[in-house]
Amino acid sequence: MEDILKVIYNFSSPVVYSFLIIATIFLLIYYFYKYLLIPTVIKVNKEKETLELQHARMMALFAELDPDPLIRIDSNGKIIQTNEAAKKVFGDLLLNEKNIAEVLPINENQIKESITKNTSIILTEKIANKHYTVLLRGEPNFNIAQVYFRDITDRKKYEEMLIKSEKRLRQLSERTSELIEEERQRIARELHDGIGQNLSFLRLKMLSLVESKNNLNNVKYVNQLIELLENSIAELKEISYKLKPRIIEEMGLNLAIEHLVEKITRESNIKGSFNVSGLTKRLDYNLEIYIYRIIQEALNNIIKHSQATEFNIQITFEKGLIRIMTSDNGKGFDVDKALNNNGKLNGMGLINIQERIKNYGGKFKIDSQLEKGTVLIIEIPFKQTKRWKTKVK
Repeated sequence: MEDILKVIYNFSSPVVYSFLIIATIFLLIYYFYKYLLIPTVIKVNKEKETLELQHARMMALFAELDPDPLIRIDSNGKIIQTNEAAKKVFGDLLLNEKNIAEVLPINENQIKESITKNTSIILTEKIANKHYTVLLRGEPNFNIAQVYFRDITDRKKYEEMLIKSEKRLRQLSERTSELIEEERQRIARELHDGIGQNLSFLRLKMLSLVESKNNLNNVKYVNQLIELLENSIAELKEISYKLKPRIIEEMGLNLAIEHLVEKITRESNIKGSFNVSGLTKRLDYNLEIYIYRIIQEALNNIIKHSQATEFNIQITFEKGLIRIMTSDNGKGFDVDKALNNNGKLNGMGLINIQERIKNYGGKFKIDSQLEKGTVLIIEIPFKQTKRWKTKVK
């Protein structure tokens, strides 16, 4: 024991020095934690709390001044605060302690995710007979979310008015097309039954005059008149056919398009082909005329502008859908340049096709490249009629 005490009280001993150094280190650590680190942490926390309180007060002030309704909810969706605008607009509908899920289609998991991940949810809802754009934004620093309401009732009314106006315009356009088709048929019928019959009767009279051979000079003159009459009759039949393709009534859409393709091949030297699949019954007469006019317009564009040597028409009838595809090997065109600033097509041919398709609620797509030809893809919804009937008589 005496030896141990001698070592302890011997200040020249290394053990004493080691002990003093360890004690000094512990004293320094204690002093650092008590008088430096802990007060600093306390100060930082107090400053953080002060800043958070100021921020919360500032947010509350902005919320009260916001002219649009605003509410705050906790992570469970319970309403904890509403601004004056929300109280005026919603009254008792959004009282404190209520859950936001009673008013908006937002669940607790979405709210918690928005708060923890600092994300937003945007909705469009009708509340108290008004339409609102609703923005739910999480505030992770306060473990709350804020719900902002923007009244878009007037905008919604304008949008609904615009939709109704577009619907009326489509109906007007469809009715205009029907009236034009009716007028075409009336004119064609009058040309065929009136002027056409008179010309044919006059031709027969002249032929009988020629056969009498009373005067060679008169015969020559009458032959010239007969030739002129025959040309007039042929032109009249062509006009009548274009106004009202009777082959549709008599033989159906397929044969009418085949006849049209053969006629164009014969007269323009552009080799054409036509394929159809899925059609087992006659369609509504107006729809058959619409399809025929669309294809007729597409083929007119090919003849006038494409410089093609070949073209093809394909029609597929699926359940509730007609798909028409016209293609050619012509010079093609730049589709972007064919569109104006409003995204609509330039050129009457394409516009006519587009309007006809739009009237039936269909879709229209153009795929064209310079020197690589053009493809028109058209899709029209339809219902198969049980019995085919001509609408216009």
